[in-house]
Amino acid sequence: AKQRPYYADYSPLRLTIHTLCTSHYLDLFITFIICINVFTMSIEHYNQPQYLEEVLKYCNYVFTIIFVIEALLKLVAFGFHRFFKDSAKTSEDGKRNESSAGYGHASTAAGLPVKIGLKNFPCPLQIIIFHDMSCLEGHNT
Repeated sequence: AKQRPYYADYSPLRLTIHTLCTSHYLDLFITFIICINVFTMSIEHYNQPQYLEEVLKYCNYVFTIIFVIEALLKLVAFGFHRFFKDSAKTSEDGKRNESSAGYGHASTAAGLPVKIGLKNFPCPLQIIIFHDMSCLEGHNT
């Protein structure tokens, strides 16, 4: 007997969000945003002009909003329990088990490393945290 998928009883809106979250295009978009975020973090330097500091501050706000929206969409799409249960099933090298929901090979908002190429990059939520912490370490002293 074939088992029904866990999302069979989702409302049309939640099913649309689920389809978006399992889309390869969302993973590509978030990966692109992560790359831009890493670039903006890398251009921050000591004694930088005030305009650059302002631009980077607003870029950080935009990235934070995008990553929070991604996390919220995935929480709605997969549910709290499934979202964290499937994230816990992720093996150390970033590959997912067969029983996973099939989302987010490029990013997981639960705080797990993501394997891209040969290097482990932090997930979006970690990038937000590390970026905010680096801003606090201070160019204001």
